[in-house]
Amino acid sequence: MESEKKEKQNADQASTGQEMTSNQMISSASMSAVATVSATSALSEYNMTHSSDRIMDNDTSTAWVEGVSGQGEGESVIFTFDGVYKVSGFVIYGGYQKNSDLYYKNSRPASLKVMYSDGSSQICNLSDTLGAQTFTLANPVETSSITFTIQSVYAGNKYEDTVISEISIF
Repeated sequence: MESEKKEKQNADQASTGQEMTSNQMISSASMSAVATVSATSALSEYNMTHSSDRIMDNDTSTAWVEGVSGQGEGESVIFTFDGVYKVSGFVIYGGYQKNSDLYYKNSRPASLKVMYSDGSSQICNLSDTLGAQTFTLANPVETSSITFTIQSVYAGNKYEDTVISEISIF
């Protein structure tokens, strides 16, 4: 009887994307759980700002563009969840994905430091390629926030601005 209960509990967790940890339910992360997204800087030009909210608008023709002089190493975008969630990975569209001309004119992240609310972190190395890149964590992390910090870049052939078009956390 106990094993039947455990199997039902495991089946229920699988269908809801939740798992039991220390007598509490931890849901799997999704973009709907993001309460706020912010950045350490953003580029303003032509009467508009390439703000952090553009990094999660499901539109690869818009983007967050860091706004400091130079290549933007050390600049960050911070996703804060509305609670604690289990993060298994993320999908990133590095660079300005609107078209290949803008992609190569602007700088793109080559490596990102990904830091979680418990202070743990990892370095993710990106390819210099148009399109999505998926990073799946070997060990999912329970966290209330994720900070992506630019560590190094692929230099743009015209602009120093480093661009990220989209990030989706799962």
